[in-house]
Amino acid sequence: MESGLEAAKSECEEATKRLETAKVKHRDLLNSQVVHSGLAGMRNMETRSKLRQEIRRKVQRVTLWFPRSADSPRLVEDPAKELFPFAEIRFANGKCRYVVLTQGVIMTLP
Repeated sequence: MESGLEAAKSECEEATKRLETAKVKHRDLLNSQVVHSGLAGMRNMETRSKLRQEIRRKVQRVTLWFPRSADSPRLVEDPAKELFPFAEIRFANGKCRYVVLTQGVIMTLP
């Protein structure tokens, strides 16, 4: 019984270590900065191809707006405070996100 107990304790310790490792990996996958820095340095063409396919699957359309036009979205109420240029990103799930590019700063709007 003692040897069985020792084996069970050892197995429990191993399982705890695997759980902690999995938690760290999961936390890193949820952190967009960690994921982005990992992908930015990728030179593996297979990985880049898979990423490109995933973007195509999730993004329906990207529209760039430079000057104001009749059909451009109004991001702010006051025309004097217009935010240009910006990109309108439409996702496959129907959601839309605006990314404003101003003086080297990128702002994301809901």
